[in-house]
Amino acid sequence: ERQYGFNPWDPSDAALDADNDRLNNLLEFQHGCSPTNHDTDNDSLIDGFEIQYGLNPTNRPGRLDQAEGLDLVGQLDMPGDARSVQVRGDYAFVANDSEGLYVLDIRSPANPVFVTATNAGGRAEDVLLYNQYAFVAADFYDLQVFDISTPTNPVLVGGCYTPGYANALAIQSNYLFIANDYKGLQIVDITTPTNPVIVGSCSNEVDGYAYDVSVQGAYAYLSIYTLGMQTILIQQPTNPVTVNYRFTGGQSLGVCARGPYAFVADGVNGVLTMDVTNPASPVLRGQFDPMGSAEHVTFASQDVYIANGFVGIELADASNPTNLVMIDIKNTDGFGRQ
Repeated sequence: ERQYGFNPWDPSDAALDADNDRLNNLLEFQHGCSPTNHDTDNDSLIDGFEIQYGLNPTNRPGRLDQAEGLDLVGQLDMPGDARSVQVRGDYAFVANDSEGLYVLDIRSPANPVFVTATNAGGRAEDVLLYNQYAFVAADFYDLQVFDISTPTNPVLVGGCYTPGYANALAIQSNYLFIANDYKGLQIVDITTPTNPVIVGSCSNEVDGYAYDVSVQGAYAYLSIYTLGMQTILIQQPTNPVTVNYRFTGGQSLGVCARGPYAFVADGVNGVLTMDVTNPASPVLRGQFDPMGSAEHVTFASQDVYIANGFVGIELADASNPTNLVMIDIKNTDGFGRQ
């Protein structure tokens, strides 16, 4: 106890978790871990996580080395706060908060190179590529449209006013869907991308903020911060109608609809699997407890990627969507948001 600065005469400090690794000091001692280092063997997995999944927190080879695991192969430090990224060919387009839209050359993934940046005002929260255009959700600066036919020289060619703060984007057919903070869902006709026009909207009928949006078929799903998931019928884009609010108990920061399920990144409450076979009555079918705070969730094949706040990024097997199974985790030294 003296070695680590604790009081040998105070039994209560055995219950403390000074390094926030989900092990109290007594468990740290029992497992041979450092109570002041959340990752004793420096393998990118915090000690409590390794104990939970039967790994050795004092032995680096105990790391989950799966064939489809996560490995950091390249990094580029930039000013701003990278909020979202989309890739096309040799280029990555980054919504970089107050710095605007960044373009990176990623032909060498291990050595990404800054190409250019353009800032049309506001805070670039999300970016979505569509044909030769990049749509940017620019927070209080509404929706911005850039022509990226020459990726090294994006040009602002259009946009439209949104009544709230544009946080996130989704696209289906010729419509763009905007999670518009306290103004709920905005539906934009992008038949002419340089002249986007809002044709429908659906407000939050509860006191919350639309952070993320996912669209599938006739329904849009909104993550409503601190409240849960809002399901909206969008069969008539000019007249969207709320069919359900589902309280989740967490922060509801992200949502991703896939097949009969909608997955909600619910902050410290983890990732929730909602059965939306009947969209008007979603049913909770599973809950995955990641390390950290689930900020965003997305899919690739049978895997789910979870942006995990200060923990980084987590990869889970979603072959059984109601029972996500952790594969790997990587600390990115930043804040995993999208």
